[in-house]
Amino acid sequence: PIIELKQIAIAANTNYKFTCNTAYTGAGRLKVALSGTNYALSDEGLNEIYFKSGSGTEISFLRNSANVDCILSNVSVKDVCSWGGRAYNEWRL
Repeated sequence: PIIELKQIAIAANTNYKFTCNTAYTGAGRLKVALSGTNYALSDEGLNEIYFKSGSGTEISFLRNSANVDCILSNVSVKDVCSWGGRAYNEWRL
């Protein structure tokens, strides 16, 4: 069976930085689909993914294994500028 958590949360044709903390407590792994492209969340701890959305505006968490035991925390998606790959709110003067 497919288990999926889906949210329509992003604008099309925009640069984003996705971050989340992942703690695997047992077997299996997750993946995240960002605007239709799948990324494995194989690392324990902080996962950072920079991506440009296409026409898709969905974010989905999906099983990447038959059984998955994990805890997700501090999930964030931030709009980033197209120059330098840094989030607007990360710039300081």
